[in-house]
Amino acid sequence: MEALHHRVSRTWIRPRSAATVLVASVLTCGFYQLFWYHHIYEEIESLFERTPTGNSYWMDLLLTVISCGVFGIYVDYLICNQLNEGLNQLGHKPNKDEGTVVVILDVSAYVTGWMSNLVTTALAQDQLNKLLRGPVRTHNPPGTGFGTTLS
Repeated sequence: MEALHHRVSRTWIRPRSAATVLVASVLTCGFYQLFWYHHIYEEIESLFERTPTGNSYWMDLLLTVISCGVFGIYVDYLICNQLNEGLNQLGHKPNKDEGTVVVILDVSAYVTGWMSNLVTTALAQDQLNKLLRGPVRTHNPPGTGFGTTLS
């Protein structure tokens, strides 16, 4: 926990608006998403000292293209789990169902044309933004003995 907390507190990574990621991806017909994935790989590697798969972004992109996107579903699932693991280490309550939601949305992207995949991108960006806010802090108001969670 200390190591991740220290890396988060001194990171060069800045939060991005999930809505901006969605709009930019739609306006560029998905090309921004490739750019976004490249950056989130760098950011995850900076925070966790490893990429979601252990491979480089370019290797995972190649495997995703060769597998017609199937490997990309696995990558999105790993990204979600790695960010959830980080949130848990920082004291945030992880969303255990988010990995399942990501897989369902990615699989449905074959039917929706990649539109539902944009939602998984926004979910991952939102998780990263929460992670960048740092650990959950608890505050005990004087004389109460009760803690309240501040985010």
